[in-house]
Amino acid sequence: MRRKIFRLSIASMAALAMFIPSAAWGDSIGAELSSEPDAPTAQYIDASASGDVNQTDATAQDGTTRGGASHVMPAQRKAAELQNDYSAYTNLALNASATMNVPSGTDWYSYPSSAVDGNAGTYAQAADGRPFTLTLDLGRQVSFDTLTIRGVDKQLYSYRIGISDNGTDWTTIIERETTEDQRKAFFTWDELDSPRSARYVKVDILDGEEWIGISEFSMYYTRKLRPVRADVAAGMVMAGTEVMLSSDDSDAIIHYTTDGTVPNADSLQYKKPIVIDRDMTINAVAMQSGKENSDLLTLEYRVLDVDIQPDTTYYVDSTAGEPGDGSKQRPFNSLEAVNAANFLPGDKVLFKAGTEYHGTLIIGDGTQAQAQDGSGASKAGLDSGKPDNPVVFSAYGKGEMPKIIADTDHIKGREAVLISDAHDVTVKGLEIINKDADESDYQQYIRRGIAVMNHNNGKLANITIADNYIHDVTGQMDEGGIQGGAAGIITEVYSFTKLVVTNGEWARDSSANPTDEMKKPSWFDNMRITGNRIENVSRSGINAASDYKCREAVDWNYGSGCNALQRDNAPWVPSTNTLVENNQLDHIGGDGIVVQETKGAVVQHNCVYDAANSPSKGSNAGVWVWNADDTLFQYNEVGYTNKRADNNDGTAWDFDYGSRNTIYQYNYSHDNAGGALLTCACAGRMSQAVGSVFRYNLSVNDGVNAKGCDGNVNTNRVMFLAGIKDMSFYNNTIVAPDVEGEYEVIDPSGSANSAFFANNLFVLPGSVAAESVNVPDNYDATLRWGNNLFVADGERPSDDEWPILSAQNNQYVTLSEYVAATGVDLAAVRSGDLATLRVGSRWTDKAGRAMAPEGTKDYDGNAVPTWSVPDIGAFQTSKFADDSGKVGALQAGKSTIVDVPGNAVIAVTAIPDKRATLNVTIDNNRGFTQTITRDSRATYVRTASDSSRLVLECAGVGQCKDIEMKTTSDALWDGSFESANWGTSSLSPWTYGTAGNVQNYDTGYRVNDELRSGVDEADKLASSGSLAAKLGIKSEGDSVTDETVQLNQRALLAEPGKTYALSFWATVGENNDGTHTISAEVRYRRSKDGWIAEHGGVFSHYIDVIKDASVTCSADRRADYRVYCTSTFTVPEDADPSGALWLAIAQPDLKNEVGVATYVDSVAMAKTVPVPQLPDTSTEPDEPGEEENGPDASGNETGDGSGGGKHTAGTLENTGSAVLLVAMLAVVCAFAGLAGLGLRRK
Repeated sequence: MRRKIFRLSIASMAALAMFIPSAAWGDSIGAELSSEPDAPTAQYIDASASGDVNQTDATAQDGTTRGGASHVMPAQRKAAELQNDYSAYTNLALNASATMNVPSGTDWYSYPSSAVDGNAGTYAQAADGRPFTLTLDLGRQVSFDTLTIRGVDKQLYSYRIGISDNGTDWTTIIERETTEDQRKAFFTWDELDSPRSARYVKVDILDGEEWIGISEFSMYYTRKLRPVRADVAAGMVMAGTEVMLSSDDSDAIIHYTTDGTVPNADSLQYKKPIVIDRDMTINAVAMQSGKENSDLLTLEYRVLDVDIQPDTTYYVDSTAGEPGDGSKQRPFNSLEAVNAANFLPGDKVLFKAGTEYHGTLIIGDGTQAQAQDGSGASKAGLDSGKPDNPVVFSAYGKGEMPKIIADTDHIKGREAVLISDAHDVTVKGLEIINKDADESDYQQYIRRGIAVMNHNNGKLANITIADNYIHDVTGQMDEGGIQGGAAGIITEVYSFTKLVVTNGEWARDSSANPTDEMKKPSWFDNMRITGNRIENVSRSGINAASDYKCREAVDWNYGSGCNALQRDNAPWVPSTNTLVENNQLDHIGGDGIVVQETKGAVVQHNCVYDAANSPSKGSNAGVWVWNADDTLFQYNEVGYTNKRADNNDGTAWDFDYGSRNTIYQYNYSHDNAGGALLTCACAGRMSQAVGSVFRYNLSVNDGVNAKGCDGNVNTNRVMFLAGIKDMSFYNNTIVAPDVEGEYEVIDPSGSANSAFFANNLFVLPGSVAAESVNVPDNYDATLRWGNNLFVADGERPSDDEWPILSAQNNQYVTLSEYVAATGVDLAAVRSGDLATLRVGSRWTDKAGRAMAPEGTKDYDGNAVPTWSVPDIGAFQTSKFADDSGKVGALQAGKSTIVDVPGNAVIAVTAIPDKRATLNVTIDNNRGFTQTITRDSRATYVRTASDSSRLVLECAGVGQCKDIEMKTTSDALWDGSFESANWGTSSLSPWTYGTAGNVQNYDTGYRVNDELRSGVDEADKLASSGSLAAKLGIKSEGDSVTDETVQLNQRALLAEPGKTYALSFWATVGENNDGTHTISAEVRYRRSKDGWIAEHGGVFSHYIDVIKDASVTCSADRRADYRVYCTSTFTVPEDADPSGALWLAIAQPDLKNEVGVATYVDSVAMAKTVPVPQLPDTSTEPDEPGEEENGPDASGNETGDGSGGGKHTAGTLENTGSAVLLVAMLAVVCAFAGLAGLGLRRK
């Protein structure tokens, strides 16, 4: 469960505020503050009239005069320019000690430190949304002349700022109203006429919109020129290296010396790069009339005189007495020498076994990564190879791995190995340590084993970190999933964020507003992290982070500029082809392995033990995903994860929000205190965890960690669901621990969950909490159960106790009966011997329902059926027939029933004869039939949780040939509307409303309890599952509004250039003109369309309509006003690959009457499959009805019309009807022929 440091969405806080008693609010916040027992007395001395604030007579429309600079530019552009300008200076308030005073009666507030943490995505805010006071202790007396306040999308009207030397006696230096431009930009700035000095600062938010907050409060001293920058870090460099100097102050002149003296106005003026051709000390100062000189920059360079050649092996031996040239006879003897060399493709840098090196191994350009003020721009490509010829850093000789031990000084020793802006690099076979000298400093500072960084350099590819031993990394326990987090291995992509040293430690600063130079989408490709052993590490074992993270799926909630109005500042750009494999992690302070901002990552064959064993400021799990697409976790083992009181998770696995199309399969979890699985789509109204699949996994003893750390709290549960949409949880085996007291299958305290549980084997202890398997099926938890086997002590519970046992083929067997029949040794299983689990039984063999797509295996790697029923549990022990999905041919008038995966989209293809059609119907007796003709040759069926079977019927005359079924991907989620909502929670991915009222945040427009079909209406309204969406009047006394006549789903994951089939069923209500029509439209957003603000609304960047996708369908009485709508379209090549489509299904003219409604169900946007090609017409018989019977596509004889038999669960005998139909057609044709003859005679 990630990023839960009290960063609740505005909607969540508004909901909570309903339960917080209101308090009287005085005319002055000072009065409120004085009533707080811990609030210092506010003794303000008004200095605002003395000229200390730069008042430029910016006059508002109401005639009042407000402070601040004169604003002649658009608000956001002006704010962006100022933020960029200020961000080049040191933020003196960054990470200051912060406290908040809130009005009496306010029960809680968000963390005050969020206002000074350098992260514009966090904020300080009072619980009830009212004004508050923020007080800062800067830790020292500092001089400043500029103050800024960055808000949180709520307008700030007025504020006051006071300063103090002792925290008791206060002087007001600013008290004013904001300008209109500042309000629009959510950004205020005050430039003082003369500098002030203080240790304590108090910010009173006096007035603003409801839920006003401070995202970042910053202080700067701008009268002094900023430090001179160098593009090459001091230290050892190659002879001939050129050093470029620069200043952020454009009018400044840089003077320098190379003889060690301090420069003055008569010293050399910098005009061109300085060539380092000998050992040299450069001193440089920036000067400008009317400004204070910059601080002195001193750079000491030593020359490494080595001729580096490609495809050469260089040796490093710290025991060598003299520095050498890297040859085996004269090896390098220090990290400084290695760092100075610029290695070329094919080079190998080998460290001697048994040697030690102290400091940081820097691969690539470490200038920007190590600059304490975050300045400079790194050069990409240093120390880089080619795709087939990398630069390799490894070991040679016999003995212990060579050790790289980071500096014990936490500023110098942030990483032991830093790979910065390089590509085609391999680091292999090194022992890496990064620990503080004093144990009292453990977990206080940022420390990492290996860090890989990309500073706005586009794609950096082919980096391999393999077979290293990383241990004793004693980093801080703040959230590790952000830049600056502590980890054994971490990969980071930087845009506007930088690491800076402030208050004596490294900190993350994202206060800069992204410039165009900061908006170069950047990522890693083909990152390989394999075979490493990682032990005694905090916070994370293996982690990743990127500034390019912003999208709807995470509710736009993190990072500077990461909001819906400025999505192009840092659009979601995933790293690709990431592999995390065969790593062993043990004794990890926080998370084991975390996947973030990736697409198609594979995490397999890893083992994580004893994660989350330290106190944390976040929540930790074993292996999990956040803000990533198409992640595959398989063959991993997670055991003994801890759950301390400050950790909400403690599970082995986690579907976290922003994750889409994630699969966990073939994994083994055991003895995890928080349980096996967590789901958390819990960040806000648009956060998503969708397309989630959990299958063929094994869970043993989860919920209890008998080896837990001090403070571990066992939960006695399998899973905790705290937000998931349309999850498929099937064919897992869960063996619960033998616990005292009640055990929970699902922790019933979670909410906003929708999931389908099928084919699972639950072996449970004696006492199971009834509500944990019967989580209330209300609008905040829509859980479906089918074909599960529950094995537990005691007799079968009654249907009243366990209602799920009375429906959908769920079974209950007593533990004694099951053990006697199977011979399972639960004591052995719970101790790690899984052999006796691999047995079948009469309750499990072929007792499931079809769920798995083609190619799925069981836990042991055996094939499982897709087109017939599987066994229950994670092991497929029974045999099954050929499972190709090919039905072959059906004679007209014949039908067959076939098993197909549930909760999926099935592509059915066929070639009917000219006068035949193939009718396709879900086997639920509701009669929603889709038809394949000779022209269409394909249809796409959305199955739900009610049935995993289709009825295929060939109608008309002749045959339906080459019938075949395949699973295909769906670009949208919950097309069966099983994820219904209660109120404004984030359960359903569907929203209501026309374009006008969903342009901005759509709280309250989710598909909820009043706008859907009832369960009792499913037979006539829902084509699949038990629910359908409803358009029309909510209830008696309401009227049709824009909110109730359009259904939407956004950010759909359709691939640019690919073809999709849109389809849905509707039972259409009457329009005002008496017709029954409904329409669908698909819009898309371009991959780069500028700031959304230019288009007027949060979601109005979905500008372009895909014409081929638009469809209007009419229904009539003969079909009970049911209609199947479909269109086929190709996604434009310039569509945003992170989720570009918006589907809207609408009936704007629906009659405004109670009882008049339209129901929509089984919506799919399926990637099309190839349709079978028509045969050469010259070889076809003239009359389809005269074709001879013969073998179908599966080799089965079709003369009896059975369709091949292997898919047949039951054959519908329609022979008599077919004969009668043929006879009637013959009569009709005869009369038609006579009429035709008569017409011809005329």
